Amino acid sequence: MESLRERLRACTHGLHQSLEQTQLMLSMSTGSPSIDDYTQYLLRQFHLNAALEARLDPWLPAALAAQRLVKAQWLRCDLSLLGVSNVDTFSSEAVSYAPKIVSFAHAMGMLYVLEGATLGLQVVRRQLEHGHPATDSAGRFLQAYGAQTGKRWREFLEQLEAMPRECWPEVERGSQEAFTAFIDAFSTRAENGHCLR
Repeated sequence: MESLRERLRACTHGLHQSLEQTQLMLSMSTGSPSIDDYTQYLLRQFHLNAALEARLDPWLPAALAAQRLVKAQWLRCDLSLLGVSNVDTFSSEAVSYAPKIVSFAHAMGMLYVLEGATLGLQVVRRQLEHGHPATDSAGRFLQAYGAQTGKRWREFLEQLEAMPRECWPEVERGSQEAFTAFIDAFSTRAENGHCLR
């Protein structure tokens, strides 16, 4: 029987590819992004993760929210170490990218994208040159859950696959909207990014 994970992978495949082709994502995949590009990458991640986490929090069980909605904290830490101290000033620019959530199933679809990205971060981190700030002091976000990343992903998938089949279309919609939000956020450089230093 087809799984929800297979459905989500299929319905977001094209969106995933489009995100990987954005300038900042391509820069990160080179293994040696400039400090400016890395800072821009973290800024975009912070703005959107902060907005999405705020949207997701009311819809998720408290224990799940406490365990999973932590990425904006990691990003704030990395940006501070790179000399970016007032990130919250510009967080509102990403709110327009973050879709409003209408149900638990919708929220789980969006969380699928955020949690799946933790696996991708491990690939990005392994490609980076040794000594780059992303592999050292300012690399908390890329570490994700560390050695627990794979385990956390499997645990999330178990929760996802427990969703009733009638909820699947709403989960799919949430995942597509989350990917679209990331594409929108990463498609152009942050106009205020350089002012944040």
